[in-house]
Amino acid sequence: MTRASNSSSRFTNSDLPPLFLKGRKWAKLFLPTLLLWVGDQPNVWSIPEDNLVHALMEIAKVVYPTFSTLDDIRPNTPIFAVASQHLSGWRHSLGSTAIALVDCYLASDSDTDVERTCDAFLNKRAFAYEDLDSSNPDKAFHGAFVLQLLANAHLRSCAGSVDVPPLGLTSKTYKARGAIALCVTAVSHHYYMAVGSSQLLMCVNAARACHQANKVQVCFR
Repeated sequence: MTRASNSSSRFTNSDLPPLFLKGRKWAKLFLPTLLLWVGDQPNVWSIPEDNLVHALMEIAKVVYPTFSTLDDIRPNTPIFAVASQHLSGWRHSLGSTAIALVDCYLASDSDTDVERTCDAFLNKRAFAYEDLDSSNPDKAFHGAFVLQLLANAHLRSCAGSVDVPPLGLTSKTYKARGAIALCVTAVSHHYYMAVGSSQLLMCVNAARACHQANKVQVCFR
């Protein structure tokens, strides 16, 4: 699994090989490519360490062709640990963005019945379909919330990714099975929280007040 252990969490960017930080390739090329790969994994919550090591090695070969110590890429080493920390941050960011999107939508109309609206969106997961038409499989995963979340929290983070043929990665074709599943899960989770959640309703009411004052501010925990 890719969760960083206590021993590996102590590593930071400064612990990476100097070559990795040269020209900011780590941030501009390496990490976007890693996210592109992770986003198409069947289970983005739990990626086998061996799979992640293999991906990191293949990406390193392309981004840093002169890097010869590939054995340095393994669990509990700086490259592996810092990459894992970035993946954890990506998942957290996607969840936080989902909360903000849903809260902003629910707060945008003071006449909206939050619980009834959430029930309607959750019915057959209509929110995940274009035009809320859950009867048409071709419209699955084309819902506005899912597409906005995918674009803002994932695809934007993949900008700058490079082609890595051994991993089937190409910057011209973004595959995102796992990222889409994560988006659907994040949005549906927050809708479920809204149903009967007085705390969330208080946050929505606070956000509505901000909207009325022309101050876009979303409150959530």
